[in-house]
Amino acid sequence: MFKQLNGALMAYDVNNRNSFEDTQKWIKIIEDNAPKDTAIILVANKYDQPITVSERDGKSLADFYKINLILACAKMGDNVEALLKKW
Repeated sequence: MFKQLNGALMAYDVNNRNSFEDTQKWIKIIEDNAPKDTAIILVANKYDQPITVSERDGKSLADFYKINLILACAKMGDNVEALLKKW
């Protein structure tokens, strides 16, 4: 299933701790099953609402897996273009 994967955007809802924890599981699945050079970008989404998952938590996760973190708000369009350019 992941053998030909080139990249993955792993988005989580900053208002939902379960969303963040599930993202960690998906990153692990991708790392275990996709080609080693698969690009992964972590996207912290919904910054226009109250935040449950801190930016520091997201940065720690990104640092642990050696991937990029982008803070975004799809609803407001914040950093969506930057995300696509980074990709």
